[in-house]
Amino acid sequence: MGQARRLMPPKLVEKAVALLIPPASREEVAGDLHERYRSLGHYVFETLQVLPCVIYSRIRRTSDARIVIIQALSLYLSFLIGAWLANIDFLHEAWAPVRLAAPAATMLAGIILEDAYAAPGLRAGWRLGRGPVVGVVLMLTTAARVAIPGLVAIYGGAVGLLLSSAVRLVFPPMIFPTSKPQP
Repeated sequence: MGQARRLMPPKLVEKAVALLIPPASREEVAGDLHERYRSLGHYVFETLQVLPCVIYSRIRRTSDARIVIIQALSLYLSFLIGAWLANIDFLHEAWAPVRLAAPAATMLAGIILEDAYAAPGLRAGWRLGRGPVVGVVLMLTTAARVAIPGLVAIYGGAVGLLLSSAVRLVFPPMIFPTSKPQP
């Protein structure tokens, strides 16, 4: 009698899914998804179910709520400064202070996601700037930029890049080494 043939996900799909999983969890999660493969539809469904939980888990491990609040306040302040520098009349419009929160929140999301997707271990000082850069790019390429005038978005993003980088130098992201230190 022949052995039962084991079903395997297509390599291209498996590689695409692996790219969506944060590096610190990639091997285990991709391996579990591979082992439970039954069909392409089931694989995609399971990936869509597991991926948000894995990302949320990484965010919880790499973020400190107090530092996130400091980052959020510094980013909001950045867009207030950007509005003051670029178009002070904007601050007198209805809902302007609320509208400034959208690009600040988008930048914060970019910073948090970059931390979650960063490889575990020590991070050099220049790499601390990657999160704010990702945040600025995300803010400038999403609908959050539409909430405020373009020049306010650019000035606020520039000031936010400086302030959030300074916050990250003073309060670096949490570090989880890949292996335990040897005694």
